Amino acid sequence: MDHQINRILAALLLAAFPACAQKSQRIAYANEHFASDHAQGSNTDRGRVYITYGPPDEIESHPKGEKVTHPAEEGGGTTETYPFEQWLFRHNPTLGEDFLLEFIDSEYDHEYRLTLMGGPQDLEALRGKGEGHSAMFGPAMAFQSR
Repeated sequence: MDHQINRILAALLLAAFPACAQKSQRIAYANEHFASDHAQGSNTDRGRVYITYGPPDEIESHPKGEKVTHPAEEGGGTTETYPFEQWLFRHNPTLGEDFLLEFIDSEYDHEYRLTLMGGPQDLEALRGKGEGHSAMFGPAMAFQSR
């Protein structure tokens, strides 16, 4: 009987407070899509961001990482990145315009950790591209030399 009353009260609260319903939906989505090998999705960086700010406008996902070949003027050679995702929020009332978040799975445990926050200009500056060049997707600093 108590369980049934709790379910009814929860349903009434969610109906009375749409923000609670939205948060509840985001938590469920995070738990389903962002779980790691040792944490439920709502306790991961991606899950917390999703719950707090909602879905990003764009996701660049590289679950196997990337192999990058560098030109001779950059020292040549090849590097392999860790698995990563970049989330772009175009118009978020809290984050502002064109806000980029980068998550990297450096432990290969599916727990992508937040490693970069800022606008595309911040990513360009970190990569030495400077103003006027578009940001290239890919992890800013997390890679393995091969």
